[in-house]
Amino acid sequence: MLIGFEFIWDETLLLIEVAKNLSEERIKIVGVTLDERWNFLLRNSNFTLVNLGDYLRTNWDKTIITNELLEKYENRYGKDHNLSFFIYVDRLINNVNKKKFKRWEDQLKFLLLHLKFWEEFFEKYDIEAFYTTGTALLGLLAGMAVAQRKKVRFKAIYTTRDSEPRVVFVDNYEDRWTSVNKVYEELLKRELEPEEKELGKNYLEEFRQKAKRPAYMGHSWHISGFRWPYINEFLHRIERKFIYKWGANRFDYVTPPPFRRALKEIKVIAKRRFLTSFYFKTGNLSDKQYIFFPLQLQPEQSIDIWGKWYSNQVATVEYISKSLPLNYKLYVKEHKVAVGKREGLFSYYNKLRRLRNVVLIHPFEDSHNLIKNADLVIVISGTIGWEALLYGKPVITLGNVFFNDSRLVYKVNSLCNLRRTVFHLLKNYQLDEDKLLKYLVALNRGTSKGYFNVPHCDKNVLTDENVRNLSKAIIKDVNNE
Repeated sequence: MLIGFEFIWDETLLLIEVAKNLSEERIKIVGVTLDERWNFLLRNSNFTLVNLGDYLRTNWDKTIITNELLEKYENRYGKDHNLSFFIYVDRLINNVNKKKFKRWEDQLKFLLLHLKFWEEFFEKYDIEAFYTTGTALLGLLAGMAVAQRKKVRFKAIYTTRDSEPRVVFVDNYEDRWTSVNKVYEELLKRELEPEEKELGKNYLEEFRQKAKRPAYMGHSWHISGFRWPYINEFLHRIERKFIYKWGANRFDYVTPPPFRRALKEIKVIAKRRFLTSFYFKTGNLSDKQYIFFPLQLQPEQSIDIWGKWYSNQVATVEYISKSLPLNYKLYVKEHKVAVGKREGLFSYYNKLRRLRNVVLIHPFEDSHNLIKNADLVIVISGTIGWEALLYGKPVITLGNVFFNDSRLVYKVNSLCNLRRTVFHLLKNYQLDEDKLLKYLVALNRGTSKGYFNVPHCDKNVLTDENVRNLSKAIIKDVNNE
């Protein structure tokens, strides 16, 4: 059996350990790498390694962009995939390393070479499945598009939004959890068994009583100020740049320049401290009738890819504010980690404050209390929408998110329908608790035990037990069990 892995992103430390564990089970591994990233850990492994950076470098000057070539790939993939979207949502070539591929013609070449790389990769290696981190950059979106055309299983690994983490393998970039949906459809055709009903009720009761956060939100150093984890991560970046030569050439587009990154993070910390201390106001939120809308961290897959046409969050807030009943306010809460990362110091938030029926909420206000006291929650794709559903609140989603398929929330596909949906839910909403219990059971049965996260955020992912759990989950997934 041959299984493929992406060894590029920061989760690679964990994926290497999982791949080693699978090798002990006589499973062969082929990995996709990028220039020197993680090669100091991989060069002595028994894995077959294919370097994407070498491919891009070798074929860059040979590839001439013509209208005929663009039309060829548009005809091949454009029916099922928006290829221009792949370019625009990549936060690396548009933000972190934007100087490397600044021209539109270079970005087009960058896209086409990734499509060609994956075509040749899947022709050469007859793999059972390929596993990757979230499809948050052009290269992995291209890989998924090619894999779908060639009917190869190409799956992103995600941790579920639970305090007791589980993993799910997702075969698309729209956050649709196929394995969960399959179980859910079966459960909708019958009554739950007593033990199944108890499982769902226990989950719901524990969440409502303890208001636990998802496991991957447990690390707080991103918002805690200038502390040791920042310094430690900076030293690692320096070591990798100057000793292991990460980011040394153009085609390692993933590695951020360490000094520029550090300066940016110092600015973010300073801005965050000022804004949370002097700009955002805490106090008595006295409005009895409000609708709650949380801002999301950006750039991020959940907003830029799953949120699609709603990635301009200021514009989205304006659209929503124009759709509210006159007697309602819109409570808009900033994401804790996003404070200090928005444009300017005040300009982003001042645009929101100019909307007269919008109230900007302090980032550290308790989201659970805001959800419980709201009459309606609107999200693009965030976790707060899931938590609101668990509290029994009516939820409108604007983007793609896994719990859309529960059919317990209301996905608005056009802003023309937003006002009508808001009024309908405020007057007529009633939670179907039987469906909710069935969906919670499906979440348990359609996922596997394990925890997937960046090791420098949470070292618990590297425990022997977790590595074994993830290995078992992958074998189970490959065998369609």
